[in-house]
Amino acid sequence: MRLYGRLLIHVHPPPLLQDLAQRGLLVQIAGAAPPNTENFRIYAGADPTAPSLHIGNLVALVPLLHSLVRGNSPTALIGTATVQLGDPSGRNTERSILAQHQQLANAKRIESQLHKFFENGSHYAQHYGYHSNNFAAPEIRTNAEWLNNLSFLDFMATIGRNARVSQMIARESVKARLQSDQGLSFAEFSYQLVQAFDFWTLYSKHKVICQVGGNDQWGNISAGIDLIHRLSQVSPSNMPNVKPFGFTVPLLTNSAGQKLGKSVGNSLWLDPQMTSPFDFYQECHFVAIGTNPYSSSFVLLPLSYISHLTERHHNSPEERLAQKSLAKEVTALVHGREILKRVEKATSILFSGNESLENSPETTSEDLLDAFKDDERLVRIHRGEILSKSVSSIMKENQLAPSKSQAEQLIANGGIHINNQMITDVRAVISQQMIDGQKLLILRYGKNKFLILYLI
Repeated sequence: MRLYGRLLIHVHPPPLLQDLAQRGLLVQIAGAAPPNTENFRIYAGADPTAPSLHIGNLVALVPLLHSLVRGNSPTALIGTATVQLGDPSGRNTERSILAQHQQLANAKRIESQLHKFFENGSHYAQHYGYHSNNFAAPEIRTNAEWLNNLSFLDFMATIGRNARVSQMIARESVKARLQSDQGLSFAEFSYQLVQAFDFWTLYSKHKVICQVGGNDQWGNISAGIDLIHRLSQVSPSNMPNVKPFGFTVPLLTNSAGQKLGKSVGNSLWLDPQMTSPFDFYQECHFVAIGTNPYSSSFVLLPLSYISHLTERHHNSPEERLAQKSLAKEVTALVHGREILKRVEKATSILFSGNESLENSPETTSEDLLDAFKDDERLVRIHRGEILSKSVSSIMKENQLAPSKSQAEQLIANGGIHINNQMITDVRAVISQQMIDGQKLLILRYGKNKFLILYLI
């Protein structure tokens, strides 16, 4: 064990499935009763339908990290073949299929993200006392490895012959789409069989006995287990001595209870170029699993500490201790602690009012430049270009307000700050005094709209 601050960290974690269940990461179990041993391999998959994974995918990846720190090699599967069909699970309409070059480009970026996730996750675990010499190496695969060379006739003879249409139609995702106006294409209908073949291949050739997926993947996981049972009877030799099983992880929502994901257009992307670490950190304050304001699902902190934090949150909800801790932990897991330090510093400068650019201009300027590197809200501008320019004009030109008159209204209402100083004069201009000795001017509107002017 290790003392971290006032926190006692146990480096020998409890059994995997027990730990996941206590953290709310295990909703339903499909298939055989889980094995008593800790020595088994699990996998989770994602199709490259976008250039990045999102925070919803993270819920399924975290069990893989828990497995890795216990010495078992997890598998992350990229659906470079299944992406060509489109998974109907959790969707009301058929997914638009991307051009093949875009699918491959997405897969390459997601592979890089997965490597980064396991790298950051390993550092994250070590920070809390887990020993790296116990860690296993993760595997990242694509299902094109075994599906691209599988002919249609071979597929039908192997998988189709062992599938039962009555069971396929009974899946909730299929029934819902069959009753819709758009209906269900044969490609989408077949998706569950192709994903089932993924599980069979990983089980029979790579000894992976457990599949992890979101609640909407229950039918696909069950289809894989059923196919393994049928094919194992035909080819029983060299099969793992443990029956296959799977489990689902809970739905991720925002504070309003809305699902987070690509299909509903409110994703928090893991790629820093698609969701900046700063925005990721801010939005994680509003993420929840179920009704839990502090989700222990994302972190490796001891459950006793999480219970203590949750109790403090309930006693003083106005302090938002739970949400602040959640945002900190998830950002550290996804982007690393150095990035976390930058965004925490930037948050303090921009919103707390406790730090002033005037008090430590060199330090705070560099922190902000680091935190907002390549962010469109950081605008480089010559000092002479903004000197004597009206604040309302700057706001309009940089989309802080739709018009100059509305910018003036915001100023009159006291809603605009420059370097944490409220501006109330609608005729206010950028003066020499404002920019003397400054590298940055920060125009802030409300709680989360701002513009950083880098003076050159």
